[in-house]
Amino acid sequence: MLTTQSIIEDNVPGERQPFALKDQNIVASPSRTSSDVSKTNATMLPSGQATIENSKESTKDCICDSNEAEQKKQFDYVCLTRFAETIDDEDLDDGCQEWSINDFEYIRTLGSGGTATVFRAREKQSGYHVALKVQNNGDDAVCEIDVHEPLDHPSIVKMIDYFFSDESFGPSDNMTDPQPEASGEEDETKQKRRYLVMILELCDGGSLFDIVRDAQHGYLPEKRAKAYFRNALDAMGYFHSKDFIHCDCKSLNFLLQAKDDRLKLADFGMSVPNDCREVIGGSPVYMSPEHLMAWRHLTDDFDHRSDIYSLGVVLFEMLVGYLPYEVLNNDDAEDDENSLIASLEQLGIDDNDDEFRPPILDLRKLDDQTADEPFYIPPPVFPDFVSGEAQDLISRLMEPCLEDRISLSEAKGHPWFQDT
Repeated sequence: MLTTQSIIEDNVPGERQPFALKDQNIVASPSRTSSDVSKTNATMLPSGQATIENSKESTKDCICDSNEAEQKKQFDYVCLTRFAETIDDEDLDDGCQEWSINDFEYIRTLGSGGTATVFRAREKQSGYHVALKVQNNGDDAVCEIDVHEPLDHPSIVKMIDYFFSDESFGPSDNMTDPQPEASGEEDETKQKRRYLVMILELCDGGSLFDIVRDAQHGYLPEKRAKAYFRNALDAMGYFHSKDFIHCDCKSLNFLLQAKDDRLKLADFGMSVPNDCREVIGGSPVYMSPEHLMAWRHLTDDFDHRSDIYSLGVVLFEMLVGYLPYEVLNNDDAEDDENSLIASLEQLGIDDNDDEFRPPILDLRKLDDQTADEPFYIPPPVFPDFVSGEAQDLISRLMEPCLEDRISLSEAKGHPWFQDT
């Protein structure tokens, strides 16, 4: 039987020149797909890797600092008055029906994924800008609300409210047109409510993915990375205190609030309770050994410490500028291999040159336990410009053995944070 220890490999690949690797998001459900990511000044991405529009910040996007405080005050009042409206008892379990799509003005599309689209929008009465995450009304979406709504932490994207709608939002070509599940017992009103709309805090500094990609040298200076990673550790510590596992911790799901220069954790569509033994997926390059095995139903030894491993991958990405592995998957292995070869050719690297070929996380071998070469996760390889303290912290966060992995509190006290 495959064990966690059996996927640990001691051989360290040779050092290579930095280059960008594609994040690949693999999930159990075919509806949760991924695509390449381009620049955004955006906010919370939908579950799974999102597609972001290329666009510059327009005049319409900008919120004048002198007006923002007053707009926020008016928006808070709008939220209170909406909440205070009387609604029929039969509607109490259906969320905040007093909100309507017509309460918001479309500004632009921020991102779209397999199950949702995120828009920048202006609440008409106050003029305040928010993010609207519009997705198919289903069990997964409702579960995300149950997880996200109670969260209250400065380093977590705030969920303001939610409502159901039978109308989509924004340009028609930016929204999928899902059909409600057919059921003879289903209430006609609920059949009409095809969309679940989450009103979210707008983070206008972009995702951590964008920040790293657009950095001057293609990676973050360690001083800046320390500030952001403190935010990430604080957010994940708070989230774990609520007895949940995020399961999709990656650079795309950390967003920057520009005015405070604070990084915020987002997207709880894949989160599960800490005692859950059913894992729906994640992004394999960020997933711990036990997460990968639980995803393939090979173990139930899986808990919140998997997110700590993922944070190590995020820190590696911040400091190095690319991901530690390239992922090959059974579903589209040929496409992944062609993508990898194309990336190497673009960089002028010979695909047959093992010294420069990036480490490969081959999920095909995870499924095939009879393969001549068993599945393993190679250790990360660091370029010389990453400090020894940072390398040590990342290695301890990405420790393959669950019992030996550093805790969040230990990570906060690591010497890397003391070296300013």
